Amino acid sequence: MRIADLGTEGITLAQKADSAERAALARRFGVAAVGRMSFEAQIRPAGDGWRVSGLARARVTQPCVVTLVDIAQEIEEPFSRLFLPGVEPAGIGDIAPNEDEDPPEPLGTRLDPAEMASEAVALAIDPYPRAPGARFEGVGGAPAEEEETAGEKKKPFSALAALRERMERDEDK
Repeated sequence: MRIADLGTEGITLAQKADSAERAALARRFGVAAVGRMSFEAQIRPAGDGWRVSGLARARVTQPCVVTLVDIAQEIEEPFSRLFLPGVEPAGIGDIAPNEDEDPPEPLGTRLDPAEMASEAVALAIDPYPRAPGARFEGVGGAPAEEEETAGEKKKPFSALAALRERMERDEDK
């Protein structure tokens, strides 16, 4: 959207991604498929600048990290960004983790709510999707829950300790 075309009241818009756009988003997000992607956004005046806020919705399909079976994730993610003239782009050190809102961004000649919605969806995608009931089989094929012996959890370096003991026994022979 060109800033010059927004008028004084701003606008409200809604868009849906077509099949070619969804295929490009799947490649960009690193997922098997984007089944649907849409957003609603409002662009409103905010002081000397503009605020873009909205809601992004998507359905992404990606393989389970345990079984590799494709599973779908429904995403509904709000987004809000403030654009002000004369603001320098924020560096990583300028963003405090306890702030409720990101710092303002520089206002250019255009705003891209579709890109903002895409970024919101990308950040909401589960990086380690797991199919319902999928269990990780621990070291040696035993389920992680069965690695407990006599009520004690197996220590993380017990395999290394056993190897060291075996190597020491071999050296003594």
